[in-house]
This record gives sequence, C-alpha cells and structure tokens, in this order.
Amino acid sequence: MRFPAVRPLMTPAFALALTACGGHNSGPAVEMSAEDSAGVRIVTYAATPDSAPPFHFSAEPLYRHGSRSGDYLFQYISSFSPRGGRFLPDGSAVISDAENDEVVLLGPDGALAGILARRGEGPGEVISARPLVLSQDSILIHDPGNLRFTLFVDGAYDRTYSARRADNLTMLGADGAGGLLMATESYPASGTGPGWAMGYLVRYRLDAAVPDTAGAYRSHRWSEGRVRNPFEAHGSVAAAGGHFITGRSDMSELTWRRPDGSPAQVLRWNPDPEYPTPEHWEQFVAYYQRSVEMQPGVSAEMAREAALQLQERYRLVPDEPVPLYRAILSDGRGRLWLEEYEPGNRHEAVLRHMVIAADGTWLGTVTAPERFLFLDATGDRVLGMVVDELGVQHVVVYGLVPSAEGVGR
Repeated sequence: MRFPAVRPLMTPAFALALTACGGHNSGPAVEMSAEDSAGVRIVTYAATPDSAPPFHFSAEPLYRHGSRSGDYLFQYISSFSPRGGRFLPDGSAVISDAENDEVVLLGPDGALAGILARRGEGPGEVISARPLVLSQDSILIHDPGNLRFTLFVDGAYDRTYSARRADNLTMLGADGAGGLLMATESYPASGTGPGWAMGYLVRYRLDAAVPDTAGAYRSHRWSEGRVRNPFEAHGSVAAAGGHFITGRSDMSELTWRRPDGSPAQVLRWNPDPEYPTPEHWEQFVAYYQRSVEMQPGVSAEMAREAALQLQERYRLVPDEPVPLYRAILSDGRGRLWLEEYEPGNRHEAVLRHMVIAADGTWLGTVTAPERFLFLDATGDRVLGMVVDELGVQHVVVYGLVPSAEGVGR
C-alpha cells in the first residue's frame, strides 16, 4: 500500500477541510500539518481533533446472529486483540468461537453459511483458531494448538503449513506479498526492576516457515513492588494495509511500519491529559467485581471479597494520566479504530471509537450502540459482538451511514 503524496505544512483552510471530513464540525478546528521527512510521512495535530466523523452507525442492525432458530450459538468470541471476527469482501463474515474451537461462516444476510472448521487434529480441523481473510475465496487459520496454519479455499480445506516456528506469535495481518505480519511478546526476568517489556514485530514467510524479526515495540509496563497503578499504560500493536501499527497508550503517537520494520508514517496529536480521580477508581473496582460475579458458581459476597483484595494490590498515582485509549484495532480498509479507555474495562463493550484513515487523517469519534464490541469494518458495514443481559454472545452487523453525501474514507 502506498500512502498518498503530501505537501509540507498544509494551509489552515485545507487542514480544516481534512479535519472536518466534509465540513461537519462538532467542535473548533484543530490545526493539522503533514510533511515528508526522509521518506516518512509525519501527520501532526495541534490538539485532539473534535470533528464529526464521515459516517455513523445505522439506527438498527442489518442483522443479529445468535438468537434466531437455526443460528449458531456462540460461546466465546475473544475480546482480546486481534479479535476473532473478520469480513469477507462480499459482506460475509468468518467468526472464531474460542470456547467451541470452531470457525463459523455467516452469509452477507447473516444466515449461517456453514462451519468452516471443527475441533480436532485432522486435516481441516483446529484446536485453536485465529482467522485471516486473504481474499473472497481464501481464509487462513493460524492454529497454535496444532502448530500449523490451515488454508481454506472456497469454503473447503486446501492445505496446511507448519507453524512450529510461530508457536509464540500472534497473527495480525498479511503484507500483501505472501508474508504474514505477526507479533510476539517477551517479559523481563523476575527481579529486573520496573520498566517496559519489549514485544517483537515479525514477518513470517508462510511457504518457507521462516520468521524474520522486523523490529520491536514497547509491550507491557512493569511496576516495582507488589502495589501497582490501576491505570498503567500499555503497548498496542495491530496490522493495517500491509503495515505494522504500534503505539503506547501513554503517548499520543502511532507509527506505521513496513513489513521490514522501517517507519512509513507517524501520527502525532496533543491531547489534554486526564488525571485519575476517585470516580475512576470506583469504576475500576466496579468492573472487576462485575467480571468476578459473571463467573459460574461465584456469589455476590465472594465477588465483593475479591474486590476488597483487589484494592490492596493497587494504588492511585494522581500525577500520572490515565491511558489515551484501550486498544488499536484495524479494519479491511486500512483504517484504525482506537477504543476509548474506560478504567477497569478490559473485556466489555466500548461505546466510542476514534477512527483514523490509512493516511493518518483523523476522521472523528464514532459512537457505537450499547453493548457493542468492535470486530471489523468495511466501507459500509461494521461487524461486532454484543452480550445480552443473560451473558449470551451474538454477532451483529450495523450499516455505516455517510454523514453527508459523498463523504467517506
């Protein structure tokens, strides 16, 4: 993918047009500049843009799968990144159910199209499944449990590739040239003290089963002692448009890296820091207690006791801002969706997403329906997972409605 050519230091009028995405501002204009520095595109915003996005969610879902007669009953769609759901070009979807160890195909209308892979060790079967859509006809499954990649073509098993040298890697995306973009993490040995642990960016050549380390990123932050900051920053990594994307939730900077690890683009903005308050702390404890209560066999009293024990392990750091976002997610058009940070929310739905175009243009903040967890998006659809009041998971697809005719990226 090639980023479009740019001219250094755009005029304020042109910067305003880009920021507003068609002139629908919801706040004051934020000055934006873009320049080329030694082959690296650098996009800078003077503050956090507060413009209306070029699209919004449709009022009602196009479909909801999981509650109708004949629907597949999902047990667990991962809320960790990368997540287990992707669109195919025609609007179909492939969903990985991590509890059942099955890979499910849904048609463009939301009907069950079939089970792509079931649990097992034989050809075309999986123990753990992380899907990647290569094209309309080809879906690649990374199956760490069986130490292999499995390729499905036209909905049927085609071949396997060894993943013995990728057993500690997470598949993020494809580089568009026959390689996979993957990431791994390492942790400092006990007693090494506080600091950042490094994660590694890897280009994996599928045909040769060869991993090539392309670079590193800050992955996890370690605290000294047993008491931790409940709102610690973290590293995040994704893949979009054939590039690695790396960032740290305490830094307003995202970097696009080519498959060889060299930087291609940098986005910077200047947010107003938000410092933790007692309300943040209460929300952190409430999320934790609710997550404990949802576990089978756990009473409300047991959950309250667990929450009290949690509070002994954490302390507020009042002069350290809360993270800027929860996770970096990507979609099929190369856009980034930064999930809004909520204290304590690691696995539940996220209401607001900051959307960024492949060229670094800040498109705006999109508000999702209640209980919605983002999985993927195309030009006019967004795929997600919702959890109902009984804790049952459903797959849901909403339309992405242009905010004005002809506006969209």
